[in-house]
Amino acid sequence: MKYQKIAAKTLLWAGVLLFAMYPAFGATLTATPDHSEFGTIDEGVNAIVNVVIENTGISQVEITNIQTS
Repeated sequence: MKYQKIAAKTLLWAGVLLFAMYPAFGATLTATPDHSEFGTIDEGVNAIVNVVIENTGISQVEITNIQTS
């Protein structure tokens, strides 16, 4: 369950970046996959998802101050 929350937060922040960057700078960030379903995960079991975030827009994007939680 803990890893579901981490994955959800990661994807939420990716969405926030997509929303925040597009209107201001003409950049378009695309996350692949755009969501993940982990189902039920036992405590102590690792759940990993790889997400590729790509700038598919016409403007440069600078991402700074990334932190894990």
